[in-house]
Amino acid sequence: MSVKCSTWAWGLAISNSSRKLVLLALADRANDDGECWLGMASLEAKCSMPRRTVIRALADLEAAGLIGVERRAGHGSGRLPNVYRLDLTGELQKAKRQFGTPQSATTTPPKCQPDTRQSANLTLGKVPNHDEAKCQPDTRQSAKFAGQSAMVAPTLKASKELSGGGNKHLVKTRRPGC
Repeated sequence: MSVKCSTWAWGLAISNSSRKLVLLALADRANDDGECWLGMASLEAKCSMPRRTVIRALADLEAAGLIGVERRAGHGSGRLPNVYRLDLTGELQKAKRQFGTPQSATTTPPKCQPDTRQSANLTLGKVPNHDEAKCQPDTRQSAKFAGQSAMVAPTLKASKELSGGGNKHLVKTRRPGC
């Protein structure tokens, strides 16, 4: 860990948080010369980001000239970790500017354009009517309990079952809280 590299990374104005976090993770593992050997799985874990987000951030940092990447092939099965070089002196950035670069990681991307597409319903002339599908309460009553209130009917049914079905022992009970 190099305090020099970490201080350099913290001092950069990078608007995208994913890029900034990946750069800080690289700086945290770099030596005083700005070199670090960090595998993709380690970067994913250190940044708590999905693989694709880390790859995209690395590509943007490289395109901006903030880092250099040496991709190394492995021997036998697998790969060796890439060597990342932080551009502490600004030499990579100068070279990138001289030969032209894609959008920089340090600039703010252009604002999104509003979506002018229309939905299929509007394109076909159909206008959705949200009032048609309103929920209506179920006002149907069982023939057995017609004319009785909804709160008493289930209680009467339960009382009849307990008393053997006869009406002579039927006691109207109220539910608690009614």
